[in-house]
Amino acid sequence: MALNWVQLESGRPIALPNETFVHQSEKVKLSLSIPPSLEGPKRTVNGLGSLFITNQRLVFVQDGSAIVTPGEPAVSSYALRTLAVPHTNVLSTAFNQPMFFGANSISMSFVSTPGGGLPSTGRNAHLDVTLDFAEGKVHEIWKTLEQARKKAGTAIADETWQRNQLRKI
Repeated sequence: MALNWVQLESGRPIALPNETFVHQSEKVKLSLSIPPSLEGPKRTVNGLGSLFITNQRLVFVQDGSAIVTPGEPAVSSYALRTLAVPHTNVLSTAFNQPMFFGANSISMSFVSTPGGGLPSTGRNAHLDVTLDFAEGKVHEIWKTLEQARKKAGTAIADETWQRNQLRKI
């Protein structure tokens, strides 16, 4: 997971080696909950922008400047411009459908990557993201995300298995 490390070209993330884009959504509201750590108190960073799902990661690209939740300190080091979360760092995802009023959303829990721009999550800690979509079709987007996560996990498992087989030779 990396905050503000994504390289962009014309507002789109530059693909990593062997990376393919699976889905793109615009007008996505992101809410990133950062737990308390040695680097600062608990805080929430919000953004509005575009979401990209690839075969390797989920990438959010902010349309404008970051918005910090009112009442919480503005921490310039956590100003949101881009957020990239490798599928292998995701602990869980959920499709949220309100009982009465409100839009469907996707929530995700993930662990940070050392040196990725966010505090280390430590043992039994994680970061949380909620994604709200203006365009609808949230269930289909969630299914696409889950399929990409599954394929990424399978690819990593296959690569590890192949590496272990080569070591035996």
